[in-house]
Amino acid sequence: MGHSHVGKTMLVRLFTGGEFEGRCHSSMSSKVYHKNFEFNGRSVSFQMIDETGLTSIPTSDLAQGAGVVAIYKITNRISFTRLSTWLLRSKNQCPDGSPILLLGNKLDWEH
Repeated sequence: MGHSHVGKTMLVRLFTGGEFEGRCHSSMSSKVYHKNFEFNGRSVSFQMIDETGLTSIPTSDLAQGAGVVAIYKITNRISFTRLSTWLLRSKNQCPDGSPILLLGNKLDWEH
């Protein structure tokens, strides 16, 4: 989750399929990505929902999630300050104790 233009789609694509396009257009709708891998000798099925950053995340998606990845663009203070809204929403709708991973993105961009 996070503000528009922080790189959510690119990070999801890179993690789930190894794709990196450099620059990417804004997502116009939600999309589900999958990745299967081995971890500590166990098979793990990982699912990520790439949201647009313009709409609220459906409560059912948050309620079923095992965690949240909150992303901000390090060269955009607004994207960081708006994380409080996203994180409050996830705290109110995710299962208690759900982990939250905070990612600062786009270090390679000019300030």
